[in-house]
This record gives sequence, C-alpha cells and structure tokens, in this order.
Amino acid sequence: MQETKRRKPLDWRTVADAAIALADEVGLERLSLRAVAERLHVTPMALYKHISDKTELDAIVAAEVLDRSMNELQFAPGAPWREVLRESAVEMHRAFQLRPRLLPIFIQYPYHPKSQRLGGQMIAALMRTGVHAKRAEQLFSMLSILVVGEILTRHHFATGRTSSGFDRAQREALPNPPVADSMIVHRMMDFEDMLDLQLDLFAIEIARSTSADATESATQR
Repeated sequence: MQETKRRKPLDWRTVADAAIALADEVGLERLSLRAVAERLHVTPMALYKHISDKTELDAIVAAEVLDRSMNELQFAPGAPWREVLRESAVEMHRAFQLRPRLLPIFIQYPYHPKSQRLGGQMIAALMRTGVHAKRAEQLFSMLSILVVGEILTRHHFATGRTSSGFDRAQREALPNPPVADSMIVHRMMDFEDMLDLQLDLFAIEIARSTSADATESATQR
C-alpha cells in the first residue's frame, strides 16, 4: 500500500511566505486570505488560526519583508549628519526597491523596529547639528518622501503603467506638455544624485539655523 504524502504543517511562517510571494506576483489589490489559502491548498478557515484578517495579513507582509531585506546600520558616536542621512537613505531605497509593489504596505506600517531605528538615527544626527526636534522630524519626512517617490515613479515608467484613456486626456489637455523635458531628466538622474541635491539643501538650512541661533544667543548676552 502506497504511503500518503503528508502536507507540511501550516504555521505562521508558512502563511507569511505564501503571502509575500503572492503579493510580489499579483500585487496588493489581489492579496487576500482566500488567495493565500488557495496558494497553500487549504481552506480560508484554516488560516484564521494564524491570521485574523486582511489588516493583519498586510502587517505581516510588511514586517517580514523588511526583516529580510533591510540591513541594520551602525554609526560611530557623533558621526557626521550627512554620512548618517546618506547611508540610511540609500539603505532604505535599496530595501524598498526590491519590492516596489509593496510600498503601500511599507507606508501604511512604518513602525517596524528596523525602520524605527533607522529613522531614529537620522533624526538624532540632525538634532546634533542644532536643528530642533520638530524640524528634524520634518526633514526626515522629506527624505522619506524622496525615497518612496523616486521608487514609485521609476517603477511606474519602467512598467509603462498608463492607460490609453489617461494618455488621450493628457494630450487633449496639454498638447505640448511643458514637463516633458523635466521627466526625461528625472528618468536619467540617478537616485543618489537626487539625494545629494536634497542633502545640499539640508546643509544650507542647517548652516542658516545654527547662524541664527548663534546671533540670537549673542544678542541675549
């Protein structure tokens, strides 16, 4: 009598692996508990022992992908702010661009420990220059938007995701779009070049801020 092949036990890790693979293949819009169950050849009810709903499924995918793709960065105490921000932003970009279709999940769930530590290092480095905490957080947000926006824009044009209706409407509204040349420049510009330009602007603001603080301190004396 032939022995029946036993199915691999269903556990949290197996569900997470299947969800990540499915999200990579079909995108977030088709990621569901039912679709994951079909991939694992089990009933949806079997998954509810491990995952309660779609929200938890999305959170698991975000956490697992970042765990596997994002490296921990260690900086020497008092490392220059530009070094910390540049290396951290490059690492964020490298990790996120591995799975651009999952960026909406990363944005929705930013409180992953690795993301938190990376962001904390960047904000602390800015504050060491004398920038106030609130402004440091705003500058960090600006840098994060640059990372995410560059990946989404490049992914959009790489996959040619424009509909014929959108293209027709754009031609009718702007027969000669003035942004065409700038879009060509954007496609050609490397992310790290854009990052350096952004950090140059930060450096100008930091210099002005420290100068203004020094002037105010001298006046009070």
